[in-house]
Amino acid sequence: MNNDVAAATSKDLVLKTQVSKYEAIVGGVQQGVHNFFYGNTKRTSVLKWFFVAVLCVGWVTYLGFANAYSVTTALPLDIITGIVIFCIGYYLIKKNYGVAVWKCCLTSCGAACSKASRFLKWLFYLLVLVAIGLMLYFLVGRDRPKNLISAGGTVTIVLLCFLTSTNPAKVKWRPVLWGLGIQLVFGLIVLRWNYGFIAFSWLANQITVFLEYANAGSAFVFGPLYCNYPFVFQAIPQAIFFSACISILYHV
Repeated sequence: MNNDVAAATSKDLVLKTQVSKYEAIVGGVQQGVHNFFYGNTKRTSVLKWFFVAVLCVGWVTYLGFANAYSVTTALPLDIITGIVIFCIGYYLIKKNYGVAVWKCCLTSCGAACSKASRFLKWLFYLLVLVAIGLMLYFLVGRDRPKNLISAGGTVTIVLLCFLTSTNPAKVKWRPVLWGLGIQLVFGLIVLRWNYGFIAFSWLANQITVFLEYANAGSAFVFGPLYCNYPFVFQAIPQAIFFSACISILYHV
């Protein structure tokens, strides 16, 4: 019995020694890599810009081949690239020249407008209400007055929520009115403007294609019969896939 215990103890010591050697080797490599990349500030800057340059060249090359293969298929990549370039340009301008632009232009304009801010605010609200009224009359009320019933329903819901609020005096009407206005603007863009309808249809198709990647992953993991259990093998993987992408974008 004692011999077995001694043998087991010796084996544990050997394993601990092996783990310690492994940790020492990995730790040494880790420290060497860290010293190489972060030990010299100039070297770190050069390596960082070299990596960025290689990444940009690779992306431009890939984008060029994608457009040469099919412009229609590569259109989402072109749009995403344009948005990323715009955001990077805005960030660089704000970081380097934001304070100067603010002091030069916006401060003087703000001082000039602050004197008449109350008058301009109510004038803007009045013009918006007149524009909405004219738009509803010419687009809906003149030809199909029954469609204005939905506007009455919206007003009724807002008033009921206001009257049943625990503290109506604390209700902030600006976000409420802005929310209704944004819904109206999006409704006009989608329903009354052909190009707006095409743009939103294209965006919806891209979201559908994006979520279909989760279906392809489900088919790869669970097999072709995953469609028989849509909630478990389709809905939940799509939610996990979307959440993972959002988490990655948050850290980026």
